[in-house]
Amino acid sequence: MEENRTMKKHLIVGTPFWCALFLIIFICLLGSAPVYAKKIIEKPDILMDEPITLIVDLENESRFLGIDVYQIAEYKDGTFSYIEPYSKLDITPYRKLSRGTDIDEVAHVIEEYIIENQIEPTAKISCKKGVGKANGLKVGVYLLIQNDSDHNASLNKSDVVEAPLWSEETEEYLYEIHLIPKWKQVVWFSFRPEVVFPLMKVFTLMICLALCIWGARIIRNAFLSVIAMLSGLLGMKMGMAINGSFLALMLFFVLFAFIGLGLMLFILMLFESIIKKAMLYDYLQRKQFWVVPLIGAVLFSYFTYWWFIENIWIVTLVFVALSILGIVLQYLKKDEQIIFHTYDDLLLLKREEETNDP
Repeated sequence: MEENRTMKKHLIVGTPFWCALFLIIFICLLGSAPVYAKKIIEKPDILMDEPITLIVDLENESRFLGIDVYQIAEYKDGTFSYIEPYSKLDITPYRKLSRGTDIDEVAHVIEEYIIENQIEPTAKISCKKGVGKANGLKVGVYLLIQNDSDHNASLNKSDVVEAPLWSEETEEYLYEIHLIPKWKQVVWFSFRPEVVFPLMKVFTLMICLALCIWGARIIRNAFLSVIAMLSGLLGMKMGMAINGSFLALMLFFVLFAFIGLGLMLFILMLFESIIKKAMLYDYLQRKQFWVVPLIGAVLFSYFTYWWFIENIWIVTLVFVALSILGIVLQYLKKDEQIIFHTYDDLLLLKREEETNDP
């Protein structure tokens, strides 16, 4: 009996305590509930007349990459839906795509269809020094595919971009979209103008300088070497389309190098016969130790003024210095500067060598 009274006493005393504790916890949870509640944002209507700008940034100033942009979906009746001819493909409707894997699978199917049917892109992005953009696009969904032009960067995968893009930070639609795709370096020479033109300028100045200091004979040999090298590279590029093995590429390189060198030697033989029949042959052969340096100095000064330094006084000083230096150096070895040796020249050189031998 006494135990029942004790238990009843504890129950009466403890009940208010537990009720108060439960009430405190409930109030704390109720007070913290708004913190964890998701903020509902009413998105504004998409402006259909607002032009879309896609900006691709490779975050590397030395990379060149061409990207074809294809519109695959349009915004209609409050949702995005595929446009023709992609609407006829057996793929998941765009509004039902939920995961990145689903989007990648659809992009792969559409990309294969584009390549197979040779569909023209909606726009092209040319990344010069790592940055490129496409302006004036319509509201829609776009697929970005790397094109087959020469480049020194490569996209890891094709990207799907929904434009305009909703920003959670600013809580507005972005009609200028900045993309930073994943890319990798391509170890291959790029034949794009942005790469070729600067190299051609430097190579031209080097040829002019060599013409001024070393003379025409060394330029002739260097020219033949360059022709053989370029012919070999052309052969390697053709070989890559047939067989990409290392042995096959080397075979194509050697074969095309010999063909290019043989053709250029044949052209030089014809040019040599024309020069020998001209009245200026003897003058060019015997007096070129000062004519060739002047030609090289003039060309070097002209291209320097045109491309780099637009200061006539500096260019004039460079011309005078190169002319004097070239004439002195080539005069000391004027007998070695003869480009096309006649039979009499060879006999004379042979006699001089026999005379100089002890």
